[in-house]
Amino acid sequence: MASLLNEPYEAESPELEHAAITIFRPKDLTLPAESEQDLLSIQRAFRAEHRPVGPTENYLVEQLACSCWRRRRLARTEVGLLQHQTNEEVHQFLPKAGEDADAKFSRLLGTAFDRDCSDGNCRPKLSRCDMAEDHSFLRCLQQLRRLQAIRNPRA
Repeated sequence: MASLLNEPYEAESPELEHAAITIFRPKDLTLPAESEQDLLSIQRAFRAEHRPVGPTENYLVEQLACSCWRRRRLARTEVGLLQHQTNEEVHQFLPKAGEDADAKFSRLLGTAFDRDCSDGNCRPKLSRCDMAEDHSFLRCLQQLRRLQAIRNPRA
């Protein structure tokens, strides 16, 4: 197992891909309506791009993939929040004479935003979560690049 952690990541089979070095198991990070395979695809893409060597680089690459996954979930949550907030308003927003669908949608979003500001303040909370994930992603990427530059100064 130690040799796997000190060499560039190359899975021999999908079954072995996460057995030795995965810190975050897809089944622990996905909700019932989410696809473990989608998360695995994100993890594979980050591994292929960054080719981690050693446990620290592997951890950072997994952090990048998890951060990407959480930001994806936040975007879906924001859409769900807006859908929920606008469902009650849809019937009040029949298009006005000469109003196109974009203008109607803008009024609907404006009403949802106004309701959120006066009720639960969910959007600012989502925004803070998104900024924290972005910061985490960039910090991990910076650390990973620094480690890889030390290991391979010619790159």
